[in-house]
Amino acid sequence: MLRCTHQRSCAHFSSSRSVVPPARRSRTSRIHHQPYRSWKQLTACARRKSFCTTCTVAAVEERDFSTSSMDENQMWRQRWSNGSPPHAPFAPPPHPTYDLAEVVQFALAEDAGELGDVTTLSTVPEDLEGQATFLAKADGVLAGLAVADLVFSTVDPCLSVSWSGKDGDHIKSGTKFGVVKGSARSILVAERIALNFMQRMSGIATATAAMTDRMQGTSARILETRKTAPGLRLPDKWAVLIGGGKNHRIGLFDMVMIKDNHVTSAGGVVPAIQHAQVCLLNSCWRLGSIFMTLHAPSWPL
Repeated sequence: MLRCTHQRSCAHFSSSRSVVPPARRSRTSRIHHQPYRSWKQLTACARRKSFCTTCTVAAVEERDFSTSSMDENQMWRQRWSNGSPPHAPFAPPPHPTYDLAEVVQFALAEDAGELGDVTTLSTVPEDLEGQATFLAKADGVLAGLAVADLVFSTVDPCLSVSWSGKDGDHIKSGTKFGVVKGSARSILVAERIALNFMQRMSGIATATAAMTDRMQGTSARILETRKTAPGLRLPDKWAVLIGGGKNHRIGLFDMVMIKDNHVTSAGGVVPAIQHAQVCLLNSCWRLGSIFMTLHAPSWPL
């Protein structure tokens, strides 16, 4: 079982503005819950894209993710087009359709519902500035900093995030590794989503690092599978890379992998392989290889 290696730290807010305690407010004063002043309004200039579900067949190793050739749903990758950011040295795995920016927007919308953060709206002054510190609550491998960047910039482009750690760092409990400054409301809206991504990715990276450490001195490599949380495949596989593992296949599109159900449906091992070879030779698919995994010793040939 994986455990989260990072939890929210206490956020200390300060402001020169005089705030009247709720108990001293006039009975005639009210807190108006206006339509949510959320990440949607704070990032009016942000791109709003439709989620692409079309699976494009392409060889992962031949996919070009340079800024000049990026599709619209790949523009979030531009940070790695001219070298990796200092705090995110591991580039995300390639995927022709996955849009991390859209996944982050969905996570924020899921959290906001129709009204948004009613607690923050009703208790935190709109013009209050604040600062929050990232604090590790357990030993582990740090991961997901670039995803956290995306969350904060989506909620409020004016938020300032600085990191003293980087993806792949082995950190100890109690380590402070980042600070976010800006609107207190924006920080409170963004923090849980950012931490959810970071906690999950750090947990996967920590577990992967523990396995890779045991493989030191051998030719074995730690690979992963497609058994990822729906919608979070890229962050999950990204965390494996950060932890020292290797990506096997990203999805159904980048490798022919013949398994027991395919063998049964094709009428045997030989027909399955023959059909796959003919299909690959007569198609425009540019896949790296064919893999077979059999879970029973007596398949009909």
